[in-house]
Amino acid sequence: MNSFNGTTARFEVRNAASSNTKGVEIDGRWAPAERWYLGFSGGRNDAVYTSFPNGQCGAIQARDWAAAGNPGTCRVDISGRRPTFSPEWQLSLYPEYLFELGRFSGKAGLNMTWIAGSVPANNPGDTLNTIADRHRFDLRLALAPPDGNWEIALYGRDITDQEAHVGGLQSGFFNQTRGTSSSDVHLYGVGGRRFERGARWGLQASYNFGR
Repeated sequence: MNSFNGTTARFEVRNAASSNTKGVEIDGRWAPAERWYLGFSGGRNDAVYTSFPNGQCGAIQARDWAAAGNPGTCRVDISGRRPTFSPEWQLSLYPEYLFELGRFSGKAGLNMTWIAGSVPANNPGDTLNTIADRHRFDLRLALAPPDGNWEIALYGRDITDQEAHVGGLQSGFFNQTRGTSSSDVHLYGVGGRRFERGARWGLQASYNFGR
């Protein structure tokens, strides 16, 4: 496991003595009517560290460890907990419609995804790394000529502009202040939080030169 040590500002490689992952996935496509298609996928991931006695401490845990006069680098036993950023559920639907526009063929598709939240294994109370349930909608509208040697498409990603929180980094270097305060606000500043980019739109073109 590669983890970032916010106290020393460096990455460390640690060995998770053992872990176990099991789950189920489904994936399929259904045509309810002519020109209509509905793709779907889903999965449940049941992952756990069966033994990991030397996990990385969270920022608050590391502060309290040092304040208690403990020697060395803070360690925490995260055996029995789910790996960080390993959501239990993920579901997707992607309907698609084929149509004709004059002599051109068109496709309109929507990708809808829902991902369950996740809790950091090393410090379940860490608001910086706790990820809430989130969803995302992507759209694509494409046109191509009869011979299909080129295509032009309009796309939108994260069209609801969620800018979902997807992670964080426990380090004073990335926090909102460089002050020496050891308060929770300092340790959990907003600077280390990571978000998706939000809504963006674009035009995509492709051409097939053949063999």
